[in-house]
Amino acid sequence: MAEINVTNWNAPITFIGAGNIAQAVLGGLLRAGIDEHYFRIVATRQRMLPCAMTQLPVTTDYVSAVTDAHYIVLAVKPALAHTVASRVASVLSSTHNTPPVVISFIAGITLSQLQEWLPLPTALVRVMPNIAAQICQSTSVVMANNVLDERKKQHLETLLSAIGRSYWVSDEMQVDLATALSGSGPAYFFWLAEVLRDAAVANGLPHSLAEQLIVQTVFGAATLARNSEMDLGTLRRNVTSVRGTTEHAIQYLEEGNGRNLFAEALTRAYRRARQFSTS
Repeated sequence: MAEINVTNWNAPITFIGAGNIAQAVLGGLLRAGIDEHYFRIVATRQRMLPCAMTQLPVTTDYVSAVTDAHYIVLAVKPALAHTVASRVASVLSSTHNTPPVVISFIAGITLSQLQEWLPLPTALVRVMPNIAAQICQSTSVVMANNVLDERKKQHLETLLSAIGRSYWVSDEMQVDLATALSGSGPAYFFWLAEVLRDAAVANGLPHSLAEQLIVQTVFGAATLARNSEMDLGTLRRNVTSVRGTTEHAIQYLEEGNGRNLFAEALTRAYRRARQFSTS
């Protein structure tokens, strides 16, 4: 990925929420070169937030953190979305002349719900990044309301490009599907890597060697797929020699309904994301 120059960034960014995804994105933005002084973080308790390159203070004071912020990132659990948005709305209504861009990382919460909770006109953006943001390799799916103008959109794209690749969509169903695919996706790969590592250990490979082998294999396969003009099916077939070891393993997975199990897992994650908007 070409390095994005954001070292001249001068827009205050407030994060509401300090969980894993917030820390991953913060770590990535710091790694990309944004000065730590532009970040403000609100959480349920005051503490120091460990990030990739520094420690950032966390406050419980919405007013001090939200006032004059150019970007406000909502990174809380769906169950807290309404409460947090209402608190932000209260501050914006009383202190802001120019509404900031509000960016939601919250799974399942729609733009229309955010529009009900926040004062208009507020530029609202749904972004679903993933944990790889902390090494500037996130996959982010993005959707915005029509209040986001072209200048703010370009600034947002610069911000998101600093932590990886972003893909704009126009349908909230696609954001929820991306939540299940690329948002949750790293966990699927970590789980599969664990399974393969443990199976190798059970068959006699040292634990450390098995882990190194599977991590490098996943990295190499992903890098090859990213840089190849061939689709995933062709790449897989190129590794699968007729009557060879790989074919034997793949055949077992197909016969054991492995394809349908993963398809159903993805569908369940998608349904769960949709449930958040109706609960």
